[in-house]
Amino acid sequence: MNWNRSANAGLLRRIVAAGVDWSASRGASLPGTEPSWREDGFCLHGLGMQEASDWGRDVNQRAVVYLVDDRAGLLFCDQGQFVSCGLRMLSTKSAPSRR
Repeated sequence: MNWNRSANAGLLRRIVAAGVDWSASRGASLPGTEPSWREDGFCLHGLGMQEASDWGRDVNQRAVVYLVDDRAGLLFCDQGQFVSCGLRMLSTKSAPSRR
């Protein structure tokens, strides 16, 4: 947990320095999944797929969650391949973004 907090603090410094519009996010396993997990993260707004892939690759992520129009999926950073997860938006309200 301490390592993850430290890594997130470093990532936040990079996001702010780059001037990217962002909001806080959280990922979690689906109910009933074992072992369960949860982690805090960041939603970067206004990035195209290539830029999102670059960000993910630069911070050693295999894939990032990518939302476009009404689709949600995984964007695999090395291949730039988008795989729809069949998820639906749960709310049209968005968290306040920061810059």
